[in-house]
Amino acid sequence: MAPDGGAYERDGLRLRWAPCRPDDLVRYHDRLVTNGLRTAADLTRWALYPEKALAAIDMSLRHGLATQREVTQIQVPRMKGYRGIQLLRDAISIASDRAESPRESELRYYWLESGLPSPRVNTEVYDLRGRFMGRLDLLEDESGYGAEYNGHWHEMWNRPEMDRQRLRGLRSLNLTMDEFTRVDVSGPGIGGINSRLRAGYARAVARNDLHDAFRIRTPSGNQHTVPRFVGESAHRP
Repeated sequence: MAPDGGAYERDGLRLRWAPCRPDDLVRYHDRLVTNGLRTAADLTRWALYPEKALAAIDMSLRHGLATQREVTQIQVPRMKGYRGIQLLRDAISIASDRAESPRESELRYYWLESGLPSPRVNTEVYDLRGRFMGRLDLLEDESGYGAEYNGHWHEMWNRPEMDRQRLRGLRSLNLTMDEFTRVDVSGPGIGGINSRLRAGYARAVARNDLHDAFRIRTPSGNQHTVPRFVGESAHRP
């Protein structure tokens, strides 16, 4: 909204001011607000860290604020020279509209930062008889290495036992699986996440692939192919 629109900072609300082009704006309840494309760009470029920027653009794509093509071909050129525009460029180059939560996106950032090949996002895994075995947050099919982010709801009701059964089934197909939680992605475990991802990938590469018994199908959707995120390391004390 305009600087004189009556907005002010308070707990949970941070204001930022930036020039807008007329085609960045739409009218909502009689007020001018940024459209979805400009909102997606601003949320991403104003992120504090690269992994947060990736989460912002992933969620924007997932919920239909913009498409990867629109951001790359329309909004980025429009905002040349704006603060944080390189963060937006880096994030959109590896964005996926298949990520289902911000933490999944952050885990994928660390995966790429670790130098691992670009993973499939939320891909479906079947056994050789065609039985559905699960949908994996991240999976690199050549190595058979997969990573799952388990949020707080995975600790509720009978989810822990269901998750254990699911992982046993996936590992029985000769997939190498690692689980990550909030502690690993944004808590005390953050300092070791890269080494843990590399170690998991190395185990997967060293497997005997003659025992592979999985098939992979990714439903139609955005899949990025850039092998690595170019950005500042997000590890902080």
